[in-house]
Amino acid sequence: MGGLPEYITLTPIGDHKEKYLMDFLGSLRSLDPPPVERVVCLDLDTSLPLEIFTEEKILFSPAIDAQRTSLERICYAREILRNYFLKTKVDYALWIDSDILVPPEIFKVLYEVMEKKKVWIVVNKYLGSPTNYWCGSACMLTHRQACMASRFWVGEILTPEGEIKHLSEDFIFFSIFDQGGPFLKLWTGRSGRVCDQFVTVKHLRVEK
Repeated sequence: MGGLPEYITLTPIGDHKEKYLMDFLGSLRSLDPPPVERVVCLDLDTSLPLEIFTEEKILFSPAIDAQRTSLERICYAREILRNYFLKTKVDYALWIDSDILVPPEIFKVLYEVMEKKKVWIVVNKYLGSPTNYWCGSACMLTHRQACMASRFWVGEILTPEGEIKHLSEDFIFFSIFDQGGPFLKLWTGRSGRVCDQFVTVKHLRVEK
């Protein structure tokens, strides 16, 4: 394999994760090879100190009324980041949530998995609770094709008892790739996504 391709990092950041930010930024700035751009998305009404983002490009998600949940806010931010990525000339985006610490070599490892498995998304497992590993969007590598094919949005279902339940934004985003693998394989030569613990990461909200 030749040299590694260029990539960017994408991170939605809510105010509730401020206590993890400096550790996260240290991890992000230690990536090797470094990304061509580190992009973060903050709420327009954020109270975070913007001066700490000395090496990152800041995007803003429009202020959302108080009735909106943190799930909807994070979804909105992911969509802004997805659209920003598609406007660049870079083919790879490494998504890392702001409470996840990753090893410097993570892009190289996930990229090699993507090429070996011939997929459009590589999700790296992380400890989502003290006893369970998750395969969500907090730590993943996506190709441009993946972000063209799907988008982030929060789904709603109504239970027989009349209670509204939410389907998370990454569940909806992944559904295209989890169910559409045969079509993707036929049309593009690659299938959907793989998920495993390819590298060890630390989920600060659970492990710190």
